[in-house]
Amino acid sequence: MAEDKDNDGFKVPTKAGEVIPSIVLDADDNDPKVGSKAAGAIENPDAPNGDPGIEAISGYAIYDDKGAITYLDNSTELGIYLNGLGAAKIKSLKQKYSAAGLYDGPVNGTLGTSDRLIGLVANALTYQQIAKTTLNLDGAVTQAIKVDVDTGAAGTAGRTSGSITARPAAAAEMQDTFRTMLGEPAPKSAVDAYYKELNALELSRISKAKNIKGVDVTTRGVTEQERIDLLNKYVNQYASIRIAAADAGDPVAQVNLGKGQFGIAYTTLKNAYFENGIPISQATLNKQVLESASNTDRLKANMNLINLQAKTIFPALTDKIDAGYTVKQLLSPYLQSRANILEEDADTIDIKELKDIAKDPKGLMNLYDYEVSLRQNPKWRFTKNAQDSMARVASKLAQTFGLAG
Repeated sequence: MAEDKDNDGFKVPTKAGEVIPSIVLDADDNDPKVGSKAAGAIENPDAPNGDPGIEAISGYAIYDDKGAITYLDNSTELGIYLNGLGAAKIKSLKQKYSAAGLYDGPVNGTLGTSDRLIGLVANALTYQQIAKTTLNLDGAVTQAIKVDVDTGAAGTAGRTSGSITARPAAAAEMQDTFRTMLGEPAPKSAVDAYYKELNALELSRISKAKNIKGVDVTTRGVTEQERIDLLNKYVNQYASIRIAAADAGDPVAQVNLGKGQFGIAYTTLKNAYFENGIPISQATLNKQVLESASNTDRLKANMNLINLQAKTIFPALTDKIDAGYTVKQLLSPYLQSRANILEEDADTIDIKELKDIAKDPKGLMNLYDYEVSLRQNPKWRFTKNAQDSMARVASKLAQTFGLAG
């Protein structure tokens, strides 16, 4: 008989030839934090005792009092298994779910391949696997109903139309979204809030429809775009917190601004505004980043807007900007001249300070004329090269009038 030395819900064989499904086979039975690493499994950061656990699986394990006895690869196999249990067991399962208000089909002993009971049982089995329990079929169904009936999440049919999403599926969605958008796992508080709000929205979408046999069937659900919008809502909340912390000088938050798709959008837009000399408030930049991070079309639209503004401010560069160059690239010689003459750091010079160079649509100001104008700038008088230049002039005058040896 299989055993579980570290008491984490995963097992190892104790005798030769004993087969244990990969979904419950322990990767290290001496460490309660190391569970199954079955193919297709996704780690669950919210699992009890810190166990990586299973967040999503591709099949179902059926237990009896001695451990796992059957492993089913998909819902089709689960349907075949349930049919094999007989009419009495099928009716009993339907009655349990019907009494909890989770099944509204005919309560009889027949089961078709599209019967919603298959999805209900599938999520119950998934629940007991995630919870690291070895409940048999009746126990898994009873426990899933007991834990989740108040939220309407127990044993519904996953992501299919007319369903209430179970917490494991909602958590997996949130974790994937946070890692993609922000480059880090979602906090438990965000997972809980998303799960609760999603279920409330799904439960509010109740409508009656007729199946082909004339039986009333209740359907629930939200559209895919609504799910995406809800996920992005929580991502944006945490992104806003990250921006505020970075603006306040938090070094960790400043580093995190560059992570994930949000980081890509933030860096892309911030650099584009700076490289093209376009002034923008932090609040406006933040708003554009939030909308662009989750929508590539929006990011392209904002980049096009920056190019349009750049062509308005620097009309002499219009054709080059259309060719893909930034204003900073095009005005690099002028930028370097300013840095040398006014003794400024070329990397920190605001490009909009050079707008007079390209204000004439007919062409750029002559570089020599620009350098002359820089020496007429009051800032130049306080530079070392200005003082050196004036010292040389004074020395020459002194020599001219015989005041120097």
